[in-house]
Amino acid sequence: MSRRLTRHEMLEQDEFVTGVAATAGWIERHRRQLLIGVGVVAGVAVVAAAVSWNVGRRGQAAGRLLADAMSISETPIVAAGQQAPAGVSRTFPTAQARDEAVLASLDTLLASHKLSRAATVGAWMRGGVLLRLGRTAEARKAFEDFLRESPDSDLAPLARRALAAAASATGDHDGAIETLTTLAASPSRLVRPDLALADLARAQEAAGRTAEALATWRRLNTEHPQSLYASEAGEAIRRLEGRTEAASS
Repeated sequence: MSRRLTRHEMLEQDEFVTGVAATAGWIERHRRQLLIGVGVVAGVAVVAAAVSWNVGRRGQAAGRLLADAMSISETPIVAAGQQAPAGVSRTFPTAQARDEAVLASLDTLLASHKLSRAATVGAWMRGGVLLRLGRTAEARKAFEDFLRESPDSDLAPLARRALAAAASATGDHDGAIETLTTLAASPSRLVRPDLALADLARAQEAAGRTAEALATWRRLNTEHPQSLYASEAGEAIRRLEGRTEAASS
């Protein structure tokens, strides 16, 4: 029978969630590092830098495990024959080796502290690591599980965006478009409207839905003329308009 949490422990867990939520603005300012295009998830190290101050507090086992995973994600990559930076005691020869170590640490966290607040963040991180490792089917399931178990998490919009990336990577463009259409209809601090529309347009174009992609790029350009993606939208509109004209002639 599991031990009942004390009021103090529950308050600590609530503070953990508040800390994660407070990073939302910081993550938004670095969203291009977090997720690039529709097919690549980066960001474990970025998020680690943002939330590591709030984990491992007062010896909580789950917090320590999450902090360990975050620490591993920031470990330097030093190829064979190269010298490690001064003062660095641990390195990895490749990014893949580091990601595998992060994954092992997160698996330990989820196996031993499944219901903890730290595990919620860990589950999201795990999906991103799997996607980076090219284990797209597993990544897709990880994000589906995350959204089913934590639909109201502050990280849910990022999880939906990553889920679309995983679906696209497995060839399910319709699934990616469906997810991104939903995301574009309900943007958040972490996935702004212009970013959601850019993702949707890219996915539609990748699926061969030229007319839909053109309409989405035009919408982005009209509704968000100052967007970081306005230039990309303009180029896409010219390209797709030319393709449409050539097809009709």
